[in-house]
This record gives sequence, C-alpha cells and structure tokens, in this order.
Amino acid sequence: MAPSFHNTLKVFSEDIVRDIRGDFQVIRRINALRLKLGQWNKTVFGYQDWALQHLQSSIQNLED
Repeated sequence: MAPSFHNTLKVFSEDIVRDIRGDFQVIRRINALRLKLGQWNKTVFGYQDWALQHLQSSIQNLED
C-alpha cells in the first residue's frame, strides 16, 4: 500500500526539518519537501507518461 500524503509530511517534519539550521532554513525546507513529495508522487501515481503511451498504443491496436 502506498504511503499517504499525511504520513509523508509527518515523516518529513520529524526526520528532515529538525536537522536543518541556519539562515537558509526556509529554502532548505522547501527544497527537501519538494524532493520528498516527488518521491511520494511517483510511489502513489507511478509513471503517468508511460501509462498514457501504453494506453494509447493499446487503443490504436484495437482500432486497427
């Protein structure tokens, strides 16, 4: 089962954010969150470009 969005944010806030210090803390948090959400997106939704191409190919084969 894929992790929920809420659990992903909870892990992020517990593991990554507490170790970040300094003037660029907000920028570092946003970048770290962006990467974490990208991983979550791939886990939950997969590779949509590949799935779309596969579906279009299947439809084209049925039409031929």
